[in-house]
Amino acid sequence: MSSSDCIEHSEVLDQHTGTIVCVVCCRVIKDGLTHFEVNQQKYSTFQENLKDEKKINGENVYELLEKISDKLHLSQSSVDIAYIEYKKITKKIQKILSYPNKKPHPTSILSPEIVLMLSIYTALKKDFCPRSIDVLCNIAGLQESANVFKLTAFLEKNKDDDTHSTRLQPLNAKDLLLTHYTCIDNFSFEDVKRMNDIIEALKKNTFTPHTTAAGAVYLYARNVKCTKQTMRQVSSLFNVTTTSIQRFINKYKLCFS
Repeated sequence: MSSSDCIEHSEVLDQHTGTIVCVVCCRVIKDGLTHFEVNQQKYSTFQENLKDEKKINGENVYELLEKISDKLHLSQSSVDIAYIEYKKITKKIQKILSYPNKKPHPTSILSPEIVLMLSIYTALKKDFCPRSIDVLCNIAGLQESANVFKLTAFLEKNKDDDTHSTRLQPLNAKDLLLTHYTCIDNFSFEDVKRMNDIIEALKKNTFTPHTTAAGAVYLYARNVKCTKQTMRQVSSLFNVTTTSIQRFINKYKLCFS
C-alpha cells in the first residue's frame, strides 16, 4: 500500500533507530529521535550530568562527540550511546583507582580523550556501524591510538569477576562490510547479510579481513549483482592491493555464483 492510500497511520516505534513508522504503508512518520528521547527516564539525568561534565580541551564531552559524529556521518542515537559508554567507562576507572594499595598507572591511558575514543568505538560496534580505532583517532586529531588498546588492557586486568570482558576485538570482514557498503552503488544491507553468509561458509580462509571484504564485494558485484565494480575501485575502498584481491578471487570465485 502506498502512503497516499493510508488513511490513518498505525504508528510503531523502532527502539533501535528511534524512528516512528507506519506499519500499514511503511512510511516514516518521524525520525531523528535521540537515545534519550526514546528512553525518557534517562533524559533528566543526562541534562544534570552535562552541567558538571569534565571538559576536553575546553569542550564538554557531548559537544565533542557531536563534532566527531558529523565527520563520521553518525546518527544522533549513536552519539547518545557513545556518551553513555563514556560515563560507564569513567565510572569503572574511578572505582579501580579507589582500590587500596593500587599500583601506579600511566595517566596517559586514562585521559578523557582516550576514554572517549574507546567509548565511540564500543558504541559503534553495538550500533552495527563499526569504525577502526585508527580511523576514530585520526578524525579526532589524536596520535595515541595505541593508548586505547592499553586502556582496554588496563580495564580487563582490573575487572571484577562478574564484569564482562572489555578487551577490544579487531574488526572482522563483517564489520568492514557494514562500514563500507553504503559507499557502493546499488548495495543494500540485504546484500551485506548474503555476503556474510558466504564468507562464514568459506573453508580455510586465511586472508585478512580487509582482503576478504574486498574480494567478497568484487565477486558478489560481478556474479550476483551483475554490476560493474573495478578491482581498482574495490582495492581503494578497502585499502588493499589488487594482487591480494586477485588471490582471493582465484581461491573463492566459485563460492560467489
